[in-house]
Amino acid sequence: MVPRPFQVLESRFFTKDDPREDRYVHWSRVYEWRYVLDMLRKYRPRTVHNTACGGLNSGDCLHLTFCADVSALCPDAVHSDLWGGGYPGTETKPPGDRFEHHDITEPHDRTFDFVLNVSTIEHLPSDKVVRTLDNLLGQVAPGGHLILTFDFPDIDLQQIVDYFGVMFETPTDYVTNGRLAFVLVHVVKS
Repeated sequence: MVPRPFQVLESRFFTKDDPREDRYVHWSRVYEWRYVLDMLRKYRPRTVHNTACGGLNSGDCLHLTFCADVSALCPDAVHSDLWGGGYPGTETKPPGDRFEHHDITEPHDRTFDFVLNVSTIEHLPSDKVVRTLDNLLGQVAPGGHLILTFDFPDIDLQQIVDYFGVMFETPTDYVTNGRLAFVLVHVVKS
């Protein structure tokens, strides 16, 4: 068996007992973004790539607020959009934030201490998920972290299980909007 180039720190469904940040309003972001910010505070990375921060070109105020929060913790953070189309209305981006055009299904030419991908990979065609996971992990510097969250069942969970070698137990108190639950995978690269 080929050793995996990472160690899984966490793989689980978010539950109602997880800390939340209510100012983000969105049903899943109150948990996901709180987790990400807590990890940035804990590990204090020097470089961060917040991939797919615009989620399908939404460019809404919630995403901009989160980007500003990430940049406040890591001033050199880079933010990119899911398909590389950029942020619509970039004149409204918080000062100092660095946005770039990058398609996450393609390799990136830099590595980062932290790579974030919050609730976007499930929007990719199934045949691009594994390649995108390779690309995201390829952006992580040795000893760095990848935090990935996604909606379930909008993603083929078996692809995640096979890629990361993890199992997910569905808790009875998982967070849902009635149709979707959301899942966390946090790994550190060897």
